[in-house]
Amino acid sequence: RPFYAQVARETLDYLLRDMRHPGGGFFASEDADSEGREGKYYLWEPAEVLEILGPALGERFCRAYGVNRPGNFQGKSILNRLRYLEDGRFTPPPDEAEHDDELNQARRRLLAARSLRPRPRRDEKILLGWNALAVESLCWAGVVLEDDRYADAATACAEFLLSAFAAGEDRLCRTWSEGSARFPAVLEDYAALSAALISLFETQGDERRIDQAVRWLDVILSAFRDPATGAFFQTAPEHPHVLVRRLDFFDNPTPSGTALTAEALLRLGHLTGEARYLEAADQALQPLSGWMRQSPLGLGHALYARQLRDLPWTEWVLVVPESGGAPPAGAAGDAANRNHTAEAWLRRLHRHYPAPSVTALRRVDEQGRPAGPVSPHLEPIFAGRTARQGEVTLYHCRGFQCDEPVHGEQAVAAAVDRWAEKNP
Repeated sequence: RPFYAQVARETLDYLLRDMRHPGGGFFASEDADSEGREGKYYLWEPAEVLEILGPALGERFCRAYGVNRPGNFQGKSILNRLRYLEDGRFTPPPDEAEHDDELNQARRRLLAARSLRPRPRRDEKILLGWNALAVESLCWAGVVLEDDRYADAATACAEFLLSAFAAGEDRLCRTWSEGSARFPAVLEDYAALSAALISLFETQGDERRIDQAVRWLDVILSAFRDPATGAFFQTAPEHPHVLVRRLDFFDNPTPSGTALTAEALLRLGHLTGEARYLEAADQALQPLSGWMRQSPLGLGHALYARQLRDLPWTEWVLVVPESGGAPPAGAAGDAANRNHTAEAWLRRLHRHYPAPSVTALRRVDEQGRPAGPVSPHLEPIFAGRTARQGEVTLYHCRGFQCDEPVHGEQAVAAAVDRWAEKNP
């Protein structure tokens, strides 16, 4: 839906514009107050809007975004369109929808004016878990919104995390600031990073990401797992400041480490065919069953992971010759124009495929050999799956048992559209 896409773009653009470290990571937060007043940087009065936009557009903007004299926060107004939400849907009146382009231009002008105000202070530490969640969002946004800026930012952030937060061969740090990483990472850090690495593979096809995800999920299984229950402790056994290790069940503002781990294990298990990951995910969710019934609002991500566990999964295997064609015109936006044929096909596929599923992309050369780094963990899913007749080929599989593959640009595009119609 265009409105949701706009909200996603503007949120991610804020991260890229205001919260990004030159090395690729993202700072933790900004203060709520500036110049000694909470929210001052974000508040508006009608007179300010009219001065910047002029009477006609200014009045239209004030009506659309709820800027008035009483205000909605300490006598001033936080821009909002809440009055257009009905049953969770955004429905502006028709006469206002006609002015969307004009209102968007007005917002850009107000943003430029706001940038001249004294900014709130920024907390410039970088947190591993939060950044990993950002990587996950950015890489999927790059595919769904067809914007390479987000994909590139996801890659840069992941590289920064893997290098800056390393603490020896099999441990990570939790925070980074002013050139040094500190404090042992906790379960949610390892889990969020593992899930982000899997998403990077699914959206970009770099098989090294699966090797990296295997590395950190294996650390979780060896250092964080409770042998008595199968669930996961919040901390590693050698954590210097913990007297009693707690199991991590409940969501906070971010998902619980156990639920994130279970989700990542399910995805990795279906990509690699390794039953041990699926079994570990199932065992991790078992101790949470009672809590899911008693306090479902506190275990939302665990409920999501349990649903993934119980549903049938699909594997999509996409083999793309480096010299192969992009999707038919209009299928994948700018990616096709830039001749990123593999990325273009991924974007086409990810616009439609239903969850739960995993996607494995392999680029091959003219002889059908892998054209980039190969992960041994992915050999089962790619075994016997080639580029038929030297053309882009799509395999639709369940439990590594595949339908007859579809090959050729037009045939693959048509097949994806047919599957999309069956799974809207």
